[in-house]
Amino acid sequence: MKRTQPLKVMVDSSFPLGKVVVHPNEGFDLGLMNTCYPVKVYLNIPLADFQQEKTEAMQGQIFLENTCRKAYAELSQKTWNKMGSPENVILIYENGKLLILSVPKSKS
Repeated sequence: MKRTQPLKVMVDSSFPLGKVVVHPNEGFDLGLMNTCYPVKVYLNIPLADFQQEKTEAMQGQIFLENTCRKAYAELSQKTWNKMGSPENVILIYENGKLLILSVPKSKS
């Protein structure tokens, strides 16, 4: 199972639900090398549930694009809203499954 560091979120209202775009550097952190992968997308669920596929997933795709800024993840407006509008996320990838976790806001 591979994961990214916390990534800042950019929202794109033109993206379909389940589309995620990251810079190739973040794709490398996930063990991905091609430009596009179909994935089952899970949002904010416990890691054990993700590994055992205990909850319903949505079909999606993750794209590795140089146009995406490093340390950012671009999400669809609908996905972002479903997650509670997080500022940062962590991506976890395993065997065609992608877990997107909201990073709690730090208390300053």
